[in-house]
Amino acid sequence: MGRAIEGLASKPYVFTKCSLLEGPGRRVVHNLKRDSVLREAEASLKRLRVDAIDLYQIHWPNPEADIEEGWAALAELKEQGLVRHIGVSNFDVAQMRRISSIAPVETLQPPYSLINRGAEAGILPYAEDHGIGVIVYSPMGSGLLTGKMTRDRIDGLPDDDWRKNDPDFTEPRLTRHLELVGRLTSVARRYGTTPGAVGVAWTLRNRRPAAPLSACAAPIRSPRSSPRPGWSSPTPTSARSRTAEGTHHDNHRSMNAETTTETHRPGRPRSEKARTAILRATAE
Repeated sequence: MGRAIEGLASKPYVFTKCSLLEGPGRRVVHNLKRDSVLREAEASLKRLRVDAIDLYQIHWPNPEADIEEGWAALAELKEQGLVRHIGVSNFDVAQMRRISSIAPVETLQPPYSLINRGAEAGILPYAEDHGIGVIVYSPMGSGLLTGKMTRDRIDGLPDDDWRKNDPDFTEPRLTRHLELVGRLTSVARRYGTTPGAVGVAWTLRNRRPAAPLSACAAPIRSPRSSPRPGWSSPTPTSARSRTAEGTHHDNHRSMNAETTTETHRPGRPRSEKARTAILRATAE
């Protein structure tokens, strides 16, 4: 990623996370100790060949007893100018309240989709009330809302694929979800787009989330991914992004994916400005 963005005249936003490391036997290790967070940030800066990371987030609130220490480390990095904005992923309201006395939470990244609307109960209202920009992940339900996930495909998933035994991919929920995909497909056909695109657009109809974050292995080149006239997508189409979430392993034993998005840089947005910047920066 660092080689790809080095020397660009118009620099992209650079988002990444900390707290997930690769331990012995390639097991995931959670670490929110100050020294570990600072080492991860230093390693990311070197890999990305940038002077500062635009958005740095804690990946998971684990170990929960250390979230204050980890958040204080992010605040320290921001104070030093090594990161421009700081946020959290997968935190609940109580956890955000605990760390907000150390430094304001600028962004939140929860899971949110048509099949996972748990964030509506408390997390999204809290973010709106406190001017926190929201970047939702898995807006296509980990592939379930793409229209490509059939019963046969689910049955054929490798045994080590977590989706194979996940409640959303098994009965009784699976039947309901596939019926929903059928309805999304009908809407998509009318507008010359895909069920997944409709699912992503739905997340943006909620006034609280700023933008969806979708993982993809390669650029989508199918003509069907370009809607015909009449389709009104809530996301800007001028920005181009390539994102990955939680699947990257690098030489520094970090499991965080470096994320870049091509767009123009604003100043140092906060509150509503932060929401607008994130919306532009993470357009999929």
